[in-house]
Amino acid sequence: MERDPVRFVWRSAPGLNILLLSLALLAVPSLWMILDLVRAAIDDAALGRAFEGRRTASFMRYALVLPDRVAEGPLVIFGGFTVSRAGLVQGLLAALLGAAAATGLFLACSSLVRAEIGRRALDGLERRILEGIASAPTAAAEGARRAASLASETLARQRTFLGRAIGTPALAGALLIGCLAFLAYLDLRLAGLAGIGLLGFGWATDGRAAVRARLGAAELSANAALRRSLSYLADHLSALVAHGTADLEQRRISTEMAPIRLPADALRRRSVVLLGVAVGLATGTVAAVLAAGAWLGLAGRLSPGEAAAGATAAALAVGVLERLLRWRAERAAATPVFAEIARQLGSFNARRQERSAVPLPAAGPVVAEGIAADGTLRSGRLVGLDLAFDLPAHVGLTGDPDSGARTFAGLLGGQAVPRAGRLTFGGVRLADADPADRARRLAFSGGEILLLPNTLRANILYGCRDQDAGDIEARIMSAVETAGLRGFVYRRGLAGTIDPRREPGLAAAIVAARAGIRAELERAGLTHLVQPFDPERYNPQATLGENILFGVSLGDTFREENLATQPFMRSLLDREGLTKPLADLGAAIVKSTLEMFWGLSSRSAIVGRFSLLTAAEQEEFEALLARQGGSQRSAASARDTARLIGLALRYSENRHRLGLLGPELEERLLRVRAAFARDIPKSLEPSIEFFRPDRLCAATSILDNLLFGRVAEDQAAARPQVLGVVRRVLDGLDLTRDVMRVGLQTRIDPVASGLSPTRVAAIDLARCLVRNPDNLVVERALDDLPAPDALKLLQRLTAAMSGRGLIVVLPPQLDGAAGLLDQVIPFRSGKVAPATAGRVAAPSPAGPSGERAAGLPVAEAAWSAR
Repeated sequence: MERDPVRFVWRSAPGLNILLLSLALLAVPSLWMILDLVRAAIDDAALGRAFEGRRTASFMRYALVLPDRVAEGPLVIFGGFTVSRAGLVQGLLAALLGAAAATGLFLACSSLVRAEIGRRALDGLERRILEGIASAPTAAAEGARRAASLASETLARQRTFLGRAIGTPALAGALLIGCLAFLAYLDLRLAGLAGIGLLGFGWATDGRAAVRARLGAAELSANAALRRSLSYLADHLSALVAHGTADLEQRRISTEMAPIRLPADALRRRSVVLLGVAVGLATGTVAAVLAAGAWLGLAGRLSPGEAAAGATAAALAVGVLERLLRWRAERAAATPVFAEIARQLGSFNARRQERSAVPLPAAGPVVAEGIAADGTLRSGRLVGLDLAFDLPAHVGLTGDPDSGARTFAGLLGGQAVPRAGRLTFGGVRLADADPADRARRLAFSGGEILLLPNTLRANILYGCRDQDAGDIEARIMSAVETAGLRGFVYRRGLAGTIDPRREPGLAAAIVAARAGIRAELERAGLTHLVQPFDPERYNPQATLGENILFGVSLGDTFREENLATQPFMRSLLDREGLTKPLADLGAAIVKSTLEMFWGLSSRSAIVGRFSLLTAAEQEEFEALLARQGGSQRSAASARDTARLIGLALRYSENRHRLGLLGPELEERLLRVRAAFARDIPKSLEPSIEFFRPDRLCAATSILDNLLFGRVAEDQAAARPQVLGVVRRVLDGLDLTRDVMRVGLQTRIDPVASGLSPTRVAAIDLARCLVRNPDNLVVERALDDLPAPDALKLLQRLTAAMSGRGLIVVLPPQLDGAAGLLDQVIPFRSGKVAPATAGRVAAPSPAGPSGERAAGLPVAEAAWSAR
C-alpha cells in the first residue's frame, strides 16, 4: 500500500484524476475571460473607452500580440461581436451571468469528480484494510487491533481529504498560476508585487499553523496539570475541612499553574500577532496591486479596468493560496497515518507471504517437537512438548485447566503460534497453513466465538464455502442434530412467525394442523391445558387488552401501552361504561401489588412472575394513589385515569391471581370486543390482525397458530405436556422440519442474544460440522454440560466423525468416557503426562476403523523424547 496519500489517491482512480487535471487546465482560460470581463465592464461599458470617436465597438475580441519579426499584427483568436454601447452593456450583463452559471457548473462537475475519486480511494483503502486485518495471523491480533483503530480514525477524519488530495492542488495551483500570469500580462511589476505579498502571506500562515500546533500541545499539558491538582484536592477534602486551608490550597494551585500557563499564553499571543500579519499581508497585497495599477494608469500604461482586473486577480490569488496551504496541512496530517497503516498492513502481508504453498493433507501424522507456547488463565502454557499421533483417529486431550491441553488444541486450530518448536500435520507446518485450507482440513471449534447479527442459519453457515450446494439443508440439519441444537432450533421455530404470502402452503398446513392437535389433546385428556381463541368466550390466559383486541397489533396504534389513550378504543370503553370500572380495577391492582410485594426486591423471581408493576412504576403509582386518595378524588386528572386503565388492560387473572376479575366484567369486555371488530374504521384496519379460525395470523407465533389458543400456564406441567402433543402431531404431518427451518431463519442479536455460553459453543460446533471437515478439533463445546449431556454429545461427535479425525478436549466430568476414543493424551504442567496403563474402553460406536468394540484397550498416544 502507498504510504503517500496523494499517490494512493492517484493510483485508486487514474482516469478520473486525469479528467480532473484537464478541468483544472480549462480553468486558466476561463479565469482570463472572467478577468477580461471585469476590465471591459469598467473601461468599455462604464468609461466608454472603446467608443471614442465611433458608435460601435468589438465585444469579446481576443487576440494574441506577437513580436514584429513574427507577424505584422496581433493574432486574432476570436473576432468578437460588433455592438453599440447599449448592446455592450447588455452583452456584458449576459456574459457575467453566463460566467457565474458556468463557474457554478464547473465547480459542481469538479466536485462530482472529486467525490467519485474519494469514493474509489476510500473503497480501496477499506478493501486493503479489511484484507490485511482479516488475513492477519492470530499472533498479530494486537497489531490488527491497532491497525483497525487507526484505520477507523483515518476513515473518519480523512474521508473528505481523499477526494481533494489531487483535485485541490490541481485546481488551486492552476488558478494561482493563472492569476500571476494575468498580472504579468498586464505588467511584470504587478506580478512581482503580488508574488512578494503572497510569499509573505504564506510565511505568516505557515508560521501561525506551527504556533497553533504548539499551542494545542501546551494547553493539553496545562489542562493535565490542572486536572491532577484538582483531583488531588478532591481526594483530600477532609484535610482541608479539618485544618481550614481551602484558601491556602487555592493560592498554592494558582501559584503552581502560573508558570505552566506561561508558554501557552505566549504562544497564544504569537498566534494572534501572526494572524494579524497574515490578514495584513493579504489585504496589503491586493491594495498594493491596486495602487500600483493606479500609478501605472497615470503613466498611461494601464487602464482603470485593467487595474481593477489586476486587483481582482490578486484577491483571488490570496484566497487560492490560503486553500493550498490548508491542503498542505491536511496532507501533512494524513501522511504519517497512511504510513503507519501501510507499515501495519505490510507486516501482515509479509507474514501471509511466509505461509506454505503446500496445502494441508486430509490425513497424516500430527507431530509436535519442543513446543513452547503461552497459554491463558483457562488453558495453561506448554513447555517443551513432544508428542506424535496419526489422523484420522479419535483423540482425547485431558488434564487440569492449567495443564496445557487446551493450549495444544488452540495451536492445532490456528489460535496461536508456538514461541519455540515445530508443529506439523502431514509434514506441513501448521503455523504456515492458509486459514481457509486449515478450516477445511482441520476445523477448530472453540476460542473466541463470533456471532453475527444475522439469522441462526447464517451463523451456522459462517465459513462454509459451498452454501449453494444441493445437500446444504441436509448438512445443516445433521450439524444441528449432532451439536445438540435440535430442541433449541425447534423452540425458536415455534416462537417464530411466517408470512402466508411467501409460504402459502406452510400457512395452510399449520391451519389444517389445528384440528389434529385439538383431537390429540382430547384423546390425551389434555384439552383443559389450552384456552382456545373463541370470539364468544373470554380467554383467561390473555390480558384484558388482548381479549378486547382478539388479535395482534401491527405497529404502535393498538400496542398494549397505547390502548388506554387510543381515541377509538376510549370511545368504545366510554360507550360500554367501562372507563370508571377499569380505572378502579387499576387502582385495586396497585394497592394489592404494593401490599403483596412490600419489602421484596424488584429483582425477585416472584415479583417478576406475578407483579404488574416494574420497579420504575411503583413510585409513580404510589403518588397517583395518594392524589386520588385526597379530598379531590373525583377530579382526578385524565392522565391518571388513562394510566390506571392502561394498567388494568395489562392484567391477566390466571397469571397475576389477584381475584379482581368477575364474570360480569368479562361479559362487558366481550361486548367491547364485538364492537371493536364491527365498528373499527377502515383507516385503522391495517393496524390490527384479528384471530380467525380458518386463517393463519402472521403477526403471532407458530405455536399460537397451531394451538389457536394459549397454554394454561396456571396448570402444573401444562407447557411440556402441550408441546409433546404438538410435536407428535407435527411429526405425523411431516411439519417438524418446516418449523425448524423457521427457527433457523430467526435472527440473533450478538449484543443481547440471551444465549448461554454452552449454546454459543454449540452454534460454533455446528458451523464446523456443516463444512464436513476432514478433521475436527473441539476445545470447549463439552464444557459446562452436565455429565450425561456431555457424554451424549461426545457419542454423537464420534458417530458423525466416523472415518475422520476428531480431537476433543475432555472436561473433568468425562474422565470415564475414554472408551469412546482411540487415543487419550493426558497433559500435566505443559507436557504429556506419563502413560496410564490398564485403561479399558467402554462400549462405543464404530470409530474411524469402523471396528472398535467394547473391551478393547485404549491405544495411548505415542510420544518420544527428542
